[in-house]
Amino acid sequence: MARLNTIRIWSRLRAAFSEASHLKVAMVIDFYPPVIGGAEVQLAALTPRLRAAGVDVRVVTRAVPGMPGFELLDSVPVFSGFTA
Repeated sequence: MARLNTIRIWSRLRAAFSEASHLKVAMVIDFYPPVIGGAEVQLAALTPRLRAAGVDVRVVTRAVPGMPGFELLDSVPVFSGFTA
């Protein structure tokens, strides 16, 4: 029974990724460039690739003094100003 459920889940995931134009992803991270760290660099490299594949990607970050609450960086919408 568990194996059948696993197969169903993977089948649904495959279907979702094959229809990437309908896929929406919010990437939540503490910071995003120009604040640089390992995770930020990885996410900055990943988001344009996902967008090129038709995925609607948005980045949500913490507030950074001097940074706007919203900006487009390399065509990626970045929302900042949230506190944990």
